[in-house]
Order: sequence, then structure tokens, then C-alpha cells
Amino acid sequence: MRPKNQRCFEAEGYLTARGTTTWRVATIRSILSNEKYTGNAALQGACTVDFLTKSIKLHQRKVAQYYVTGCYEPFNDPEVWDQVQYELATG
Repeated sequence: MRPKNQRCFEAEGYLTARGTTTWRVATIRSILSNEKYTGNAALQGACTVDFLTKSIKLHQRKVAQYYVTGCYEPFNDPEVWDQVQYELATG
């Protein structure tokens, strides 16, 4: 049985980034946990270690990390996003 939000996305005909109507649970979870939908962004979560090989590593305190608020039009209220994060964490 597929989760309710997956069935809703497919029933409404929303297209994925690849242009299909088949939504994966991992994709929906990624959307729900992305802070950019609150209008905020975490910058420099990854850094380029070697520009010649384009080697990238996740932030390991090598560069300053910033959290910018109000840089996008929010998709939903911060309270709703906080509730979704709680639901995702507690299952």
C-alpha cells in the first residue's frame, strides 16, 4: 500500500522533475524536509575540496556555514513545516 501523500500527488496529476506522474516516497520526503520551502536556506552545506577534480565534501567545519532567512517566497507557514519535521522524525 502506498502512502496517502503519494496517492494524492499521483491523483492530482502532479509531475515529477522527470515529467512522470509516479512519485517515489523518497522524493516526497526530500521535498517535505527541504528548508527552502519555508523561505529560508542553509548555505555552504558542501564545499569543493579540489576544483580540478571537482571533488565535493559535505560541510566538515572547513568553511563557514550560513542560514539565511526570508530569501524565498515561503511555500508554507514555518509552524506547518515544524510540524511536518516532527512527524517525519517520530514516524
